[in-house]
Amino acid sequence: MMVLYTIMHHDDIYPSKTTPPELKSYAGKQCYVMNNNDGSYEIVQLLSTNPQDFLEGKFQPGTIIKYE
Repeated sequence: MMVLYTIMHHDDIYPSKTTPPELKSYAGKQCYVMNNNDGSYEIVQLLSTNPQDFLEGKFQPGTIIKYE
């Protein structure tokens, strides 16, 4: 076991192997999505100030979408 004393952030020393989510527009709303490398995306987070948007099933996290 090794103890590393540093002021640097953990991610700066041990970078994450996953890519960060992208901010894209889907159905007129801004969403953070992850690329699935097969042409599809998975919704991670919806960015909206309208509470009704969060009740729509097409914006739920985990939903697979395609851009055409």
